[in-house]
Amino acid sequence: MATGILSVAAVFIACWLSSTSARSQTNTLAPNLVENPMFDTVDHHGFPLGWIGNHSLFARDTQHTWNGSAASLRYDGSQGVPESCVQFSHDYPCWCTQQIHGARRGGRYTLSARVLGKGSVMVQWTKGGNWNGGSYPALVPPISTSGENREYEWMFLTQPFFVIPPDTDPGGVYVSVFNGYMHGNNDTSYFSDVVLREIDPPRLSVTLLAPNYRGRITDDGPDAVRFTVDTKLTSSSPARVYARLIDRSSETRVSSATIEHPNATGTYVMAFPITATALSPGSYMVEVECLAADGSVLAVERENITRVAHQAPIPPVFLDERNRLIVNESAFLPLGIYFQVYDINATTMALLQASPLKTIMPYGVVTVRELDIAHAHGIRVIVALDSYAPGSLATMVQRVALLRSHPAVLGWYLADEMGSDWLPTQVAHYNAVRDADPDHPIWNVYTGGQAASISGYTRAFDAAGADPYPIGIGPGVNASLVKDWTQYMVHGVSDSKPVWMVLQAWNHNNTQLPVWPHTGTFRSPTQMELQSMAWQALCAGSNGVVWYSFFEMARNVDLPFDVMWKRVVAVTEVIERHSSALLRERAPQPTLDYKGEWLSTRTHWVKAKSVYALFAVNDGNGEGTVTFTLAWPISGVTDITNATHHRQIAHTHTSFRDHIEPLGLRIYEVTVEAE
Repeated sequence: MATGILSVAAVFIACWLSSTSARSQTNTLAPNLVENPMFDTVDHHGFPLGWIGNHSLFARDTQHTWNGSAASLRYDGSQGVPESCVQFSHDYPCWCTQQIHGARRGGRYTLSARVLGKGSVMVQWTKGGNWNGGSYPALVPPISTSGENREYEWMFLTQPFFVIPPDTDPGGVYVSVFNGYMHGNNDTSYFSDVVLREIDPPRLSVTLLAPNYRGRITDDGPDAVRFTVDTKLTSSSPARVYARLIDRSSETRVSSATIEHPNATGTYVMAFPITATALSPGSYMVEVECLAADGSVLAVERENITRVAHQAPIPPVFLDERNRLIVNESAFLPLGIYFQVYDINATTMALLQASPLKTIMPYGVVTVRELDIAHAHGIRVIVALDSYAPGSLATMVQRVALLRSHPAVLGWYLADEMGSDWLPTQVAHYNAVRDADPDHPIWNVYTGGQAASISGYTRAFDAAGADPYPIGIGPGVNASLVKDWTQYMVHGVSDSKPVWMVLQAWNHNNTQLPVWPHTGTFRSPTQMELQSMAWQALCAGSNGVVWYSFFEMARNVDLPFDVMWKRVVAVTEVIERHSSALLRERAPQPTLDYKGEWLSTRTHWVKAKSVYALFAVNDGNGEGTVTFTLAWPISGVTDITNATHHRQIAHTHTSFRDHIEPLGLRIYEVTVEAE
């Protein structure tokens, strides 16, 4: 995980609140929501109008301009960065910021800026007055045009698309420009042409629900070809949605389905009236069209599926129809931790072997040697291939060919917090690695801004995660960020792909050395916070938990490694103890009656239609007594959270009550009369 951007951006500028009005989508170019984007006009202090920043660092400049404009914004850190800026005081932030009026919550936007030097641009948003995510173009090194003179060309930085979450605060959107890695430095940068503009979403989106994994149909299923169709037509309503299943070898239609008079904006689930397993082995294509009344095509989308050969070998690792990871024909709940290649040795692998953390994602170039050591200790490895250097694709494919047959390989890691500016590369890399290795899934990890937009990334991965690191980054930001980001991810993939969330087990102070003082709010998570974050992710729909990270835990400035390691292991042991239940069939969720929105639940059948496990976790934003009401008569309720001390809970005909403290976890075994 690239931790620098999120760890620092989270301590966000003071949250001014104002109302914002929604703008109807049109096919015309939407207005730029950034006021004074070229920094042409100034206020009575001579500072660019509409912008707020540290006047000792930022100023209007007329000597370095882009494309003939009258001015630019200059960042000059040559006289040193004020301590208040380094500490990200709300009064003197080290970036120059503008609150955006008129941003539509739930809208799709593009962000861009022209930058001369080592600066960048970002957009961030708040929920409940606190930072809740943002979108950050990649920090691209400046292009030197004359060697030692260090005269730079103006760069165009952009995030082509992102979605502002629908639960963002009214007026809670902010655009900022900054130098360096957000904490400022002694360089000089210039900014111009800052643009935040709403863009239309794709007119038609198709998501395969079955077959969900790489479009594969085997002898074991799935039996149906099902998919969601999302229409977002802004200029005209379709007369119908027409889907056909095409045999690609003969270009003939195998089956079709139609929706008459769909809404211009709507979501539909469609299926072909066939038994998918009865298809002949070969390649097929799902083609979906939105048609106007005159038969013209308003939009078209295509997805490929494959009927695998009869009695084909079962891949050693794959994802099943319930998005469970299957390893050697058994369901597997990935519980892991980020690593560094140089930390893989017999001692560290023995430490993992004695813990519930049996999966690692090491940064660096993994070789057969490291895989051998891991395998000898029963540790699975997600191999990182997330290089975006020129020519890296060929190297990726070579490494996959070298390592894909090793029994320690669990999957591949192709993208680490890469935004939509890198999406074409992500998709190209995914396609190449998928084709080079049909036997292991690909996992990518994204930030909060990408989590809210993840539906636009689904062709770049088989499984995905997001990495909320909320603990210690500022007043008001707490463990509940995990629930929000997980919900964005699960909703965005429409249950078509698994989510494996990445969670904080480190102190943000680690990544800011040496410029960041060892003061302020930065700290490591408590064991209660670790527990709540893990179960928030699981209750919101995550199919795995990966901690960040082994090497950062060793660097934590406030806690010894052994202390944090014991916390992480203790929390993960509880998940492992209930992993068999978490991998079973889902059960209907109970109805909840309590004050607030701080509780999340997840339910699974332990014994079909008679006993199920109910997991409930408090996100830290409240506490109180909760009434759980089920759809069937209850025979008994037992609190089994504590492995050695179970607690019987009184119940009525279909409900029971319990008090849950902040960050608290409850695991109930409920016996019902569902038949």
